[in-house]
Amino acid sequence: MTSDVIFLVSDSKMTEQQLNSLIAHAHRRIEQLQHSLEEHQKGEQDRIEAALEKQRQLDEEMAKERIKKEHKILDASFELVADQWVSREREREGAC
Repeated sequence: MTSDVIFLVSDSKMTEQQLNSLIAHAHRRIEQLQHSLEEHQKGEQDRIEAALEKQRQLDEEMAKERIKKEHKILDASFELVADQWVSREREREGAC
């Protein structure tokens, strides 16, 4: 950071050189603040993107787990229906 500009003026009017120095200092400070803001915004954007990617991964893992559970349920249901069908066929064969 540049050194602060301090003016000691005996009356209320500033010289042209003092005004120019003050304006130059203000411009430098504005540029510093803009640069700092850009860095903060970039960092925040990076954090947001990382959080979104983490959430996407968690969502994908949860979806895969849900699919596995549903698959197990369907397999069990299919097995039950198949067992019932085999039992009926055996009953029919025994009745004949």
